[in-house]
Amino acid sequence: MRGLLSVLGLLLAACGHARPDSAPGNNVCGLSRFEIGNTQELQRVNEYANRLRGAGPSWASTEVNMLELSAGGEFGSYGAGFLLGWGSVTSSPRPTARDNIQIVTGVSTGALMSTYAFLGRKDEELKQFYLGLNDDQIYTQRRLSLLWASSLFDASGKPALLKKYITTEVIDAVAAYNGTRSLYIGLANLDSGRFVKVDMTMLANGFNDGKFTSKAQRDDCYRAVIDGATAIEVAFPPVFIDGEMYGDGGVRQHVFLVSPKNALPPDMDMSKVTLRMIMLIHGDMGVQDDTPGVDGATGVKNGVLYVAQRSASIFTDQVLKASIRLANAIARDPGVVMGEHAGKLPKFETFYASASHAACECRKLPEVASQCTSATADIFCQPYMRCLEQKGEEEGQRYALTGRWQSFASLPLSSEPVCSGTGAPRVPRLKPIFK
Repeated sequence: MRGLLSVLGLLLAACGHARPDSAPGNNVCGLSRFEIGNTQELQRVNEYANRLRGAGPSWASTEVNMLELSAGGEFGSYGAGFLLGWGSVTSSPRPTARDNIQIVTGVSTGALMSTYAFLGRKDEELKQFYLGLNDDQIYTQRRLSLLWASSLFDASGKPALLKKYITTEVIDAVAAYNGTRSLYIGLANLDSGRFVKVDMTMLANGFNDGKFTSKAQRDDCYRAVIDGATAIEVAFPPVFIDGEMYGDGGVRQHVFLVSPKNALPPDMDMSKVTLRMIMLIHGDMGVQDDTPGVDGATGVKNGVLYVAQRSASIFTDQVLKASIRLANAIARDPGVVMGEHAGKLPKFETFYASASHAACECRKLPEVASQCTSATADIFCQPYMRCLEQKGEEEGQRYALTGRWQSFASLPLSSEPVCSGTGAPRVPRLKPIFK
């Protein structure tokens, strides 16, 4: 037995690719120049407020709106639809107009959609992007190469897809907002373990500021950040930037406003500024109940790979819910998270839109049941995504018309299955590599 374990240890030590030290495997970006600290985000809010209110004591009340786009894979189609529906309301939308967004943050699928969401007036294009996605565009299943690979799947199609949609012209459009609006993307530095937030407006403007030698280098780095932010650990290979390994930020946070830290910004007079945190939650907000006999479930198979996959689903659900709780606490009562010295931080009004109800309803559709519920179905299963997009569009329009968004208290943040007892079929979230 000891000899067998030694052999297995040697095999594992030999597995994986060598770390790339040059292009194209390693992107040279000087990424640390574009990382932002926690206090910088709040200072940027203050800068917006000062610029909007103008000089002198008689300025009128104003507002700063922050749009937070969560992780959630194919559920990004719900968010794309929601933005489109929200933007269709042009007469007194509540709480604000779709285009009146000063700050956007994104993690994972939120990072993927964040550029178009930030630019606005691209919501129809964002919708078509999600409704055109399929597994073959992004990844293929590994066979023998799995023995020495750094991921379960080969995601070599993803960079080409990003290059098609995140063009030089799109990145130039983001750069034009540097200093007036901000787009932040969160990803995980797998070497240091840090949750890294990158100011994408600053990065997009990097060529103009002399931080890149060419637009091609800037564009490659912009896309590399999104590539890394959507590189789901274990499933997809990591992305190397400046010799460091990056992956999906969802292992740390699924959504972010600002992370707690003991450093605080300078004194901020925000008494006449309305601050809003508007969060789109891309996920079904639950784990399917696999208790034997419940809705036809047979229970989790008693094998290491099946237990690992099930544990990953539960972990993902918990991180999403913990991230929502953290963002809400920082928005509403930062002192609870950061201590009494955080009392002078600004407070935010909060507005939520979650795909949980849409997910339960969409799973009941016959075409979803027939095409999206088998173990071999696409992760990006179009009947499911089309339904999510349509539900999102309907909810985005309704929320903006009525002003009745979801509250924090109404979100299903417990560990109870959300769709239990609805008759909704099971939709696998990951295509297994084993039978």
